[in-house]
Amino acid sequence: MRVLMILLPALALCASCSDLLGEDEPAAPGPVHVQLDIADDVTVGALTPAQRTETCDALNVAIEQGVPKAELCDIAGLLSAAGKSMEGLDAARAACDEVVDPCRLAARVGASFDTPPLPLECALFRGDTAACESTVADLKICLDHLATATATSLIALSCATLTADGLAEAGETVVGEGVPDDPTCARVAAECPGLFGAGDAPADAGPPEADAGPSPPG
Repeated sequence: MRVLMILLPALALCASCSDLLGEDEPAAPGPVHVQLDIADDVTVGALTPAQRTETCDALNVAIEQGVPKAELCDIAGLLSAAGKSMEGLDAARAACDEVVDPCRLAARVGASFDTPPLPLECALFRGDTAACESTVADLKICLDHLATATATSLIALSCATLTADGLAEAGETVVGEGVPDDPTCARVAAECPGLFGAGDAPADAGPPEADAGPSPPG
């Protein structure tokens, strides 16, 4: 797994930064909205492979935008922890702290810092949705709930909350396996049982690929 290094040269001269390392309580994000450029009256069953891929991409972008950059320090730490999973929980937490502490410090003093992209995997459309008559308008409601709930759960992650069971999942967040807690989404799930990670595809399958076109010139 590729973990981006946190570059903090500006902090090398910081001699008394202990107060800056104190952790703030993570704030829950406001409602996260997924921007999807597909007409509301299109049915889910009529979505093309390219549109299904577009939907997953838009969902991932919304989640990334819903997580403040400072909170991505913890994601970077957990990715580092995942690389130490075979060495036990204590080693994983130490690896997490080694990344998170300087990253959080950079965020507090306004220094520039790099964070990795969120390791998101879309679990939508894994089953057969060809007969689904629910509309994209209803799907967008569910996507907003999915994005908000996922961003909230990511913001709550930290090195301290890492458990032995959670180590196996520290390097990946699967989005769309469960049905969002919303009446519209419950109805959509009933009409489209293959939509929310409950289809026939194997567990490691991603969203359907767009129709292949001619290969670009080398």
